[in-house]
Amino acid sequence: MATLVLVIWPIIAIVLFSRLGRIKGLILSVMVGYLFLPENYAIAIPGFVDYDKVGAVTLGALLGLLISAAPKPPDPQTASAADQPILSSRLMLVLVAGCMVLIVSGIVLTWLTNRETLVYTQRVLPAISMYDAVSILGGTIIIVTPYFLARRYLTKPEHHHYVLVALLALGLFYSLLALWEIRMSPHLHTSTYGYFQHNWGQHVRSGGFRPLVFLRHSLWLGFFLVTVFIAALALARRSSDKLRIQYLFAAFWVYAVIILSKNFGAILLGTAFGLMIWFVNLRMLIKVCAVLSIVFLIFPAARQANLVPIDSFISVATRINADRIGSFEFRLMHEDAILARALEKPVAGWGPWARWRVRDERGRDETVSDGLWIIIIGERGWIGYIGFFGLLVLPVVMLAYGTRKREVSIETAAISTIMTANFIYLVPNSTLSPIGWLIAGSLAGFVQYSYTAPHDTAPDIAPDTAAPPLPVRRRQTYSRFQPKHARPQPSAQR
Repeated sequence: MATLVLVIWPIIAIVLFSRLGRIKGLILSVMVGYLFLPENYAIAIPGFVDYDKVGAVTLGALLGLLISAAPKPPDPQTASAADQPILSSRLMLVLVAGCMVLIVSGIVLTWLTNRETLVYTQRVLPAISMYDAVSILGGTIIIVTPYFLARRYLTKPEHHHYVLVALLALGLFYSLLALWEIRMSPHLHTSTYGYFQHNWGQHVRSGGFRPLVFLRHSLWLGFFLVTVFIAALALARRSSDKLRIQYLFAAFWVYAVIILSKNFGAILLGTAFGLMIWFVNLRMLIKVCAVLSIVFLIFPAARQANLVPIDSFISVATRINADRIGSFEFRLMHEDAILARALEKPVAGWGPWARWRVRDERGRDETVSDGLWIIIIGERGWIGYIGFFGLLVLPVVMLAYGTRKREVSIETAAISTIMTANFIYLVPNSTLSPIGWLIAGSLAGFVQYSYTAPHDTAPDIAPDTAAPPLPVRRRQTYSRFQPKHARPQPSAQR
């Protein structure tokens, strides 16, 4: 069953594109594929990267875009000032290209600096071959493709509105499946595809179950529900009257499912970012997201330099949930060991085959790693880390840089908030999905060249649900020699 679904998924994606158009087809093909295709399963292709869920999602999106009719792009000269890009297209292109150069050059350097075989008494880890380097590059291209597709096609606030609505609709359906697994045990994936996608023991907690549905782990499901919660609050904030009440009800429903899922990290993350998206001024919200994104990018350097107040975190975590503090300290201990190992090859890392992990003299693995940042640092070093995460952090930071140049809608601010929440969640976990790459790419496209993005033939938002973007306040300027009565007066509307 799993093989059949992976093989026919590109055909299903083509149907979605043909029925819904390029914008909605791209959004739904990536989201539905990620949420329902089989997890932890791949079809081996000799001489190429294994074909798994991410590969099927990427292939379906590419084929759908190639086969669907391309709409005529608007004339840049007729675009309004509100449609102009925040950054010069050339500057943003240089920055994105620079990240890709770092990724590719980092893979080459990883290959060149790991030609030795690691020999232990009971295990041998092979040297990195050219085939391994090509395989890593191919896998990376497959992973980042949704980013570049979204960067080209999902560039307007109305496209971001589609993203939030799709997240909410699919999230509400997924919440029902999660509730079923909380009550009946997590075996939807087993019933559908014939195998359990993870370790069963990790999903039995406090006399109940933590749901997975069709995702890799309950932690992945927890963050997806946090994403849906943020999307619902953003849609409620930009709506009014009855529609706002409906969105708020959906948000509280999803938050209740997060609590019932027994995911402590998702509860904290959803609470913090939910309060931010609802109460914080848009301009301030975008700047906070930019600062947190930069902190995430430099987090490994701060950990290596012992600048992170680990003792304070442990003290706070003990007050909040003393039962989980042992797991937290265990994770930190192993991170320290892996970071010490990574410092032996800080530029380009140790490469794949878990060569970057700490082993005893027999070759047995002595460490546990969950955070994606430490995996990338260990495998690819600082060059690969900056290139990989630079693609994701760059649009969030550049959005804050250009808030004085252009109005920013609540939808755009919301996807920036979702990406920032993902960065925070990536510190202890590896929950970076095709949906995350899609969202980051749509934000990058908005920053770079929104007015050149193609429109779908259908209107982006129905007239009865459309709402004007929430403007960011700008500082009024005037000459000090201008008479006071002629100076622009501040608006009474706040």
